[in-house]
Amino acid sequence: MAARPGSWILAGVLSCGPAGLALAQKEPPVPAQPPGAAPKQPAKGPVTVHPNGLADGVVARLGKTRLRHAERPTCVAFAPDGKTFVTGGEDGTVRAWSVATGDQIGVTQRPAMSVSVLRYTHGGTRLAVHHGTETVVRLLDPKTLREIDTVPFPNPHRFGFSTDGTMVITLDTASNAVVSEVEGNLPKLELPLVDQFDFRPDGKAVAVGSAKGTVTVYLVTGGKPVFALKGLGSVTGLAYSPDGKRLAVGTRSPEGTDVVRIYAEKNGTPVAEIPGVNVPRAWLTGDTLAVGNGSDAGVYDFQKKAWAGRISGAFGEFAVSPDGTKLVATGNGGLRVRLWDLPTGKQMHAEDDSFPDPALMLGSGDGKSLFLLTTDTAYLWPVGANTAKAVGTLPGRTVSAAANGGTLAIATPDAVLAFTGFDPLNPLPAKPTTVFEGSAGAKIVAVAPDGTRVAWTVDGGKVVIADPTGKHARTELPPTTASVMALAFDPSGEKLAQIGRDGFVRLWSLTESDKKPKELWMVRIGRGQRAAIAFSPDGKLIAAASQAQVPVFNTADGSEVFKADRYSEDGYAHHAVFSPDSKLLMFGSSGPAGRVEVWELATRGLVRSFTTGYGGISRLVVFPDGKRAASAGAEEAVTVWDLTFRSAKPAPTADQLRTAWNDLESSDAAVGYPATKLLGSAGDSGTTAIARGAKEALATQQKIKNWVEELGSETLAVREVAAKELLERGTRAMPTVAAASQSENATVRDRALDLLRKMEAKGLSTPAHGLVGDSLRLFRAAQALEEIGTAPAQSVLDEIATTGGRPGAEAKAALARLKKK
Repeated sequence: MAARPGSWILAGVLSCGPAGLALAQKEPPVPAQPPGAAPKQPAKGPVTVHPNGLADGVVARLGKTRLRHAERPTCVAFAPDGKTFVTGGEDGTVRAWSVATGDQIGVTQRPAMSVSVLRYTHGGTRLAVHHGTETVVRLLDPKTLREIDTVPFPNPHRFGFSTDGTMVITLDTASNAVVSEVEGNLPKLELPLVDQFDFRPDGKAVAVGSAKGTVTVYLVTGGKPVFALKGLGSVTGLAYSPDGKRLAVGTRSPEGTDVVRIYAEKNGTPVAEIPGVNVPRAWLTGDTLAVGNGSDAGVYDFQKKAWAGRISGAFGEFAVSPDGTKLVATGNGGLRVRLWDLPTGKQMHAEDDSFPDPALMLGSGDGKSLFLLTTDTAYLWPVGANTAKAVGTLPGRTVSAAANGGTLAIATPDAVLAFTGFDPLNPLPAKPTTVFEGSAGAKIVAVAPDGTRVAWTVDGGKVVIADPTGKHARTELPPTTASVMALAFDPSGEKLAQIGRDGFVRLWSLTESDKKPKELWMVRIGRGQRAAIAFSPDGKLIAAASQAQVPVFNTADGSEVFKADRYSEDGYAHHAVFSPDSKLLMFGSSGPAGRVEVWELATRGLVRSFTTGYGGISRLVVFPDGKRAASAGAEEAVTVWDLTFRSAKPAPTADQLRTAWNDLESSDAAVGYPATKLLGSAGDSGTTAIARGAKEALATQQKIKNWVEELGSETLAVREVAAKELLERGTRAMPTVAAASQSENATVRDRALDLLRKMEAKGLSTPAHGLVGDSLRLFRAAQALEEIGTAPAQSVLDEIATTGGRPGAEAKAALARLKKK
């Protein structure tokens, strides 16, 4: 006889331990805004995920996320057909899994709302879910995980539905239970001192048990007790047989003895017992019962008086498939649920358990390979391949690692190791070049860009700087803090930055002219449990990641350039990297979303948030060509992301190119930066589109330049016409007018200041970064043209270079870089 999918305790029904369809993908860009408007952050809400578990923007993944939550799983339930099961977790997700493959096939999430109860009800046609302290039970469509209805939950602790879904019993933390009709939420029965319960299959009676050792069966209508048991020990579970004629009672004696007893109707003497277990989870047939004890679980056959299958190590909450062949359990504090084949006792899909969090990732120049160090092994992964090839074994577990300029430095618990002549595309040498004496316990390592210096830090705030061969004298930074959490060399290798446990970023000079390291500046930041620091490749900026907001400082003097204003609920930033062209800054965040954030430095705005949905990101790397980035962390997989935003997309159409040209002036980085990449990917077509638009923009800017000059005219009419024209151009003229407000010509300066006041009175403003309107459009256009790089593109760059301000400077810098290639 088939199990009853809608009863209180069955193969697909359980209580967990103490809406919007979602799966990991990028958040959609917000709409374009008027020039000069403050950039909007993406709206918060559930993150949408693809059924295959891969997010939009993913190029490839190494490792599987099978059976994994971002935070601890709390509940499991098998679908009535036994082909799928669902899990709930502290990450607020309900995830659906394929039994055959272990792959995720659906997920829904209520962020920051742990799933406390999850079960199939209404004959298996509904999935009932309770989140956190919500006062409703949400009923989902089991196939789509979309919310269908809600049921009031006035006692938010545990609940159970009758088989037909017409009655519900709810339990509060004080062990008070209420039986109600679902339709109209009409209370039928109130019962005190209830710890366990189950509806009889006909819905006309309910069995309740208490920790004081009593079990009583009450009629729902009228509340008359019709059967009672006493002196059982603490009651830990109840389950009616499918025909309602037998009741399984799980108990634990004061001495700690566990047993499940089977009672026939109104007979106080048990007809069968199962020693060593105390949780009757579900009757699978009239003769088989799924039972467990928190660490072991299986199926017991009463006819054979033997176990049909039993799993040792099935920790936590568990469920058994209706046919009794599969068992799934939440585990003992990990992030994965475990699935077993009961007849053989073999764990299923265990071969894809994890790819441990890498201490180092390095992308190859051609973007085709990724070097990784994790635990004590080095791997080389051809991006997109199913597996990574082991290319070396270390003498100990990797605590921290860094590589630059042909030098690889690795901190193990016993020592810091250095490999010179390091090539990530070749196998790691069997032995390191240098094992630094007295380096045991190093927590962080860093390598200068040219590979000639290695730095490490140990407890007590000690920072040591040495050459990778170990032949020359070491240098130590003056102690300033009890613990150093992050280290990084600047592009020149002559400066070293640190973040200390005291909450300060310090920059040190290591030049040979200084007899000892010299502190150049220090600034305070928010102090978190972890930290990361990064220099932009052009050496102008330092990003310090420790808490939710990430400050970016000017390397020259430590002044704050801007602060990435992130959502604190997205988690602290645990890693930060710049793109090779110093145009993007990326963060990897803690928290269940597994968020990778991409920020445009020019506008200081968020371009994209990629999310894996499987927990915090602790490691990031951008490939040398800037087209891809890789992330790793709690998901125990490595994900490669597309930074061109054009992966697998066809060549842009003429309409798309025209739209992209217009979008270049958007103050919203989520609109403007992808438009830059679209134009840059279009080759000659992109050049043509930019040239056409730039001609008009440059003509307008030339007029603006002329009108600004005419502010100094001695002729009143000329000045008034110039002021009128500039005011009408609004934000397009503001950067040039703002520059004129600093003019040495007092007449031009005063009239420019007066114009700025009038513009601000009209609600216009220039953002702190100074790019708006045509100046922003031409600035981004220069970046797109540099990416195209052809002779016609350089010709248009020459034209943009003739204009003033940042667009002209960007065009000149782009031309200089292209000439070096």
